[in-house]
Amino acid sequence: MGEQQRGKVIAVRNDRLGGRLGALLNAKRIADDYGTGFGFTWSSHEGVSPELQHPEQLFSAEFLDRYRETDLGFGELQENALAVDSLPGGIDRDWLETQLASRNLRCSEAMRVVRLPWENPDKVAEGLVRTLGSIGFNPVVTQAMARIRSELGQAALVAYHLRRGDIIDPASRPSNVLWPTKYIPRVFYQEHISRVLDQDPKARIVIFSDAPHEVRAFCALSSRVIPASDLIGDDGLEPLQRDFLELYTMSLCKRIIAPGASAFSSLAALLGNSRVIPITRDLSAEERHRALTRMTRQLDETPQDFAGDADLGQNFPELIAFHEAEGSPQIARAILQKHHDRGFRQSYIHDLLAEQHFWAGDADAALTLAQSLQDRPILTDLANAQVYAWAGLAALADGRGAQAMRMAHIAQWLQPNLPISRLLTSALSGPEATGLGVDPAGLYPVAPEFVLLKHSIVARFAALAERLPAGNMGNAVLRFIPFELDIRDWRDLQSTRLPAPFWNVPNQQKMIGFFQNSFRKDLDQPQVKSLLGQIHIQAEDRETGFRMIRHAYADCRNDPFVAIRRARMMWIQQRRPGALDAFAEAADLSGQHICFQAEQGLALVRAGQKDQAIDLFTRIWERGHDIVEIHIMTADVLRRKGATRDLALQVAAHVDRMVPGAKRTAQIHQKVLEQMGHKQDARRIARRFDAWNRACGRFSSRVGTPG
Repeated sequence: MGEQQRGKVIAVRNDRLGGRLGALLNAKRIADDYGTGFGFTWSSHEGVSPELQHPEQLFSAEFLDRYRETDLGFGELQENALAVDSLPGGIDRDWLETQLASRNLRCSEAMRVVRLPWENPDKVAEGLVRTLGSIGFNPVVTQAMARIRSELGQAALVAYHLRRGDIIDPASRPSNVLWPTKYIPRVFYQEHISRVLDQDPKARIVIFSDAPHEVRAFCALSSRVIPASDLIGDDGLEPLQRDFLELYTMSLCKRIIAPGASAFSSLAALLGNSRVIPITRDLSAEERHRALTRMTRQLDETPQDFAGDADLGQNFPELIAFHEAEGSPQIARAILQKHHDRGFRQSYIHDLLAEQHFWAGDADAALTLAQSLQDRPILTDLANAQVYAWAGLAALADGRGAQAMRMAHIAQWLQPNLPISRLLTSALSGPEATGLGVDPAGLYPVAPEFVLLKHSIVARFAALAERLPAGNMGNAVLRFIPFELDIRDWRDLQSTRLPAPFWNVPNQQKMIGFFQNSFRKDLDQPQVKSLLGQIHIQAEDRETGFRMIRHAYADCRNDPFVAIRRARMMWIQQRRPGALDAFAEAADLSGQHICFQAEQGLALVRAGQKDQAIDLFTRIWERGHDIVEIHIMTADVLRRKGATRDLALQVAAHVDRMVPGAKRTAQIHQKVLEQMGHKQDARRIARRFDAWNRACGRFSSRVGTPG
C-alpha cells in the first residue's frame, strides 16, 4: 500500500461564476499560506450554464492541468472532505496540520473571506487579493485586466450590479422559482441611482448586468450612467471571459450597490477591499414607497416594460408585501389574477394566487384555481402542492370539509413535508372538521391521543389558525400531529416523494427521543408503546421494537393500531400465514378502514394471493376515497388480471386526472394502457411530458411484478 499523500484544500462549488471563483480564491489562499496542495472542481457538463462549460476560456492550460480536480467527484468531496469554512471551535494550527496529513479539506464559501480561528483578519483579506495574482488566467484575460486597470486609474466609480441571467430566461428551470434575494426590481435601482446622481454631480455610475434591456433603461437616466461593456470592450471576448472581466472591473469601483445575496458582487467587494451596499436596505421608506407605487402601475398597466413574463413575475413578492402593508391586498390579488387569466405560465403565480385567495376568504376562487391545473399543470411538485394546500385551507375555513380533504390528500402526496400541507392535514383530524363533512374513514388514521393542541406558534400560522374550525378554541390554538406520525405509521401507503433522509436510521433514532419526551407520561399505554416499538424497528433496533409491540398487543388486543403494528412485525419476521391473519384482524377492528384494508391487500398480493388482493382492492375502489397512493396501488393490483384490467384503466385514468402534472400518476396510467395494447394512448401521455421538456419515465411498482 502506497504512502498516504498530504491532503489538499479543494474548492467545491457547482453554481455560477461568482460562487465558483469565491470558493477557489479562499481555498487557494489557505493552501498557499499553509504550504499544501490546492485543487478546484469545475462542472462543465451540458446541464450547467453554457458560458461555464469552457473553463479554458478563463484559465490557462497549465493552471487547469495542474489544479483542476478530476479524480474526486463533487458528491465524494462533499461527503468525505473536511469543510474548512465551518471548522469546530478551539482548534489551532497544529490541529489543521494533523488533518492535512491524512485527508483533504474542502472550501465552498464564496460570500466572505474564510479566516481560520488563529488568523489575523487584515492579513487574510490582503492574502485573498494577493491570491488573485497567483491564478493562471488565459492570456486574453490577463491582457484585458492590465488594460482595464490602466484605463481606470484612480477613477471614483460607483458600481450597480443587477442580477438577472437564468432567473428571467423562460427556457431555464430557475425561472419557475422566485428569487427575492437575488432579483431586485428595476424601480429600486432607478430610485437609488437618481438619488446618487442628484447628491453628487460628479458621480460616474457603471451598470453591471446580464440584461441588456435593464442596462438601456438605466443609461437613459443620465449620460453619467454607462454600461460596464464600455470599460471592458469586446475585442472578440468569449462569454466567460467577459463575465470575469466584469467582476474584475467591479472590484476596482469605490462603491458597489447590489443584491445582498450575490456571490458575484460580494467577491468583487472582497477583491477591491470595499463592501456591498445592499440596495433594498439602503433605500429610504419614501423611496421604497415611490418605487413600489410605480412598479404596481407598470405591472397593472404596462407589462411590456418587462422582458417577458419570467422577468415580470419576479416582482410579484414585492407587490404582495407592499399592498399587504398598505392595507390593500385586493390590488395585488387583482393584478395576479389578471396575469393568470391572460396565460402567465411561470409556476409560482399559481401558489401565490392561491394564498391570496385564502387570505381574502375566497374559497370559490381558490378551488377554481386548483381545478384549472387540469388544463394548466404546474411543472414543479412543490408549486402544485402549495396550490392544493392553500385551496384546501380555504375550503376548510369556508366549511367545505370534503373538498378540503381531497385537496389535502393531493398536496400531501405531492410534497409530504410541506408545512402548510401538514397544517391542513392536522386540522382535518379534529372533531370540528368532522362536523363540516370530513369523513374520518377517508383520512390516514391517527389515534386521537397523538393529535396535540399547539398554543405557541409562529405569527403567520397563528393568523392562519384563527380562520380554521379549531381557531375558536381561543388564542389561535392549532391542532397538530407531531413528528409526522401519520406518515410514519402508514409508510407503505405514502408518497414515494419522501426524501431518503426521512427514513434513514439517524432520523428514526432522533424521532425516538422526540417521541419519548413528548409522550413521557403515557409510555406504558399500549397505543404509545406499540408506535414507539414500530419506530424502533424503523431505526433498525428490531429486538426492542418487537418486544414493545408484543407487550402492547398483550395489554390491548382490541385496538386496530396496536393490531396492525403487530401484523407488520410478524411480516418482517417471515411469519406470513399468521401475518395475513393479523392484517385481517386489524382491518376488522378498524371497521374496515380503507388504509387498514390497503395494507391487508398489499400483504395478500406480496404473498401471492392475487385473487383475494384484487377482490379487496376492488371493494376499496367502490367505496370512494381521495388517497392518491392507494389509487395507484389499486390500479397496479387490478392490472394483474385480464378480467379487471378495464377497471384498472378506470382507476388509473381517475388518479391521473386527479393530480395533473405529476409523474407517478401518469406512469401508472401509461403502464395500464400499454398492458392493454393501447399503444397510441400511452404514447400520448409520454408526449404530454415531452411538451413540458420533461420525461415521463417508467412506472415503479411497490407491490411486485405482475403475476
